[in-house]
Amino acid sequence: MSESNLQTNINVSQITISIIQDGFVAEEPIRDEEDLQRQLVQFLRGSFPKEQIVLNRGKGADIIINHNIAIEVKLSDNLQQLRGLSMQLFDYSKQYSELIVIICDDKKKRPIADIKFDRYINEYKTKANGVIVLNSSIKRQKNKPLVDFDNVDNDTAKLFGEIMPIGDVKNVEYAIKNAGDNAKIDASKILEEFGISKDRIPSLEKTITNLYRAYFFSFKKEKETGEVEYSISGNVSSAFRHHYGSLIGWTTVKNVDKKIMNQAQQDTGLLPK
Repeated sequence: MSESNLQTNINVSQITISIIQDGFVAEEPIRDEEDLQRQLVQFLRGSFPKEQIVLNRGKGADIIINHNIAIEVKLSDNLQQLRGLSMQLFDYSKQYSELIVIICDDKKKRPIADIKFDRYINEYKTKANGVIVLNSSIKRQKNKPLVDFDNVDNDTAKLFGEIMPIGDVKNVEYAIKNAGDNAKIDASKILEEFGISKDRIPSLEKTITNLYRAYFFSFKKEKETGEVEYSISGNVSSAFRHHYGSLIGWTTVKNVDKKIMNQAQQDTGLLPK
């Protein structure tokens, strides 16, 4: 089946109707975004067995259907993600023809009042073709760190700690420290390629180096074991984009992230050069 044929088999209305009317019920409590993503993919594959439904891992939207419909999943207990979603949708609108937002909402865990939450939902509706709010309890699972550090590097914690559980922050710090001597990138060359002045954001050069080393560690492990270390690669990608998007531009930060990620994948042999 060709990609062009795939793109005509299903539309946003069918997906949203299936989720709402066919009664998608999440297994509660929802532990994290990945938990809800997996449940949704399983449900959609059962509802639309002829369609190509892909669960992404830190690369673009969360779920892709037939190459052109993107589904982004968020939990309402994470204010940083709710704030950043509109800009994500703006970026995704350039990549996919249709967008769906699915918010798992636990009113007890929401860090904002109903009126502000409703404003976010209405804002998403102006950028997405479909917005679904699922009422479900959220109980995030504590992440077990690879190493039980007493302390985390201040720069890393400052950058990633706002939107990452402490267990994941420690995993990222461990990855940066243990990526190995071969994990090297010319951060100044990356800045020059994208026209970013070193003086404008002094921390960015070091961050690029650390981001690459975290990717390198994650992809090297994936190459060796076949297991995706999403708690590292997915989280550092999201954290990097959220932290620097407003400083260097959302399109630029996305392209810089992709450049670093692709280089790490090639350098570890996960992708051909």
